[in-house]
Amino acid sequence: MDASIRKSLAELLLELGYEVIACENGEEVVKSYQVQGPFDLAILNYTVPGKWNGIEVLRELRKVDPEG
Repeated sequence: MDASIRKSLAELLLELGYEVIACENGEEVVKSYQVQGPFDLAILNYTVPGKWNGIEVLRELRKVDPEG
């Protein structure tokens, strides 16, 4: 996701009262999930920078937490 879009979406969600973890790439998402614990919601792009696209990130998150 483009940095300006990611920032705008994060700011909007924060204003609505949500806790937000905005990540630049798929690897960062998985690491955040491992450190922060389960997310209630993940908004993923199909195409993202790095080695994993949105589908691959979801696959990796399921490896970390198969019940999540």
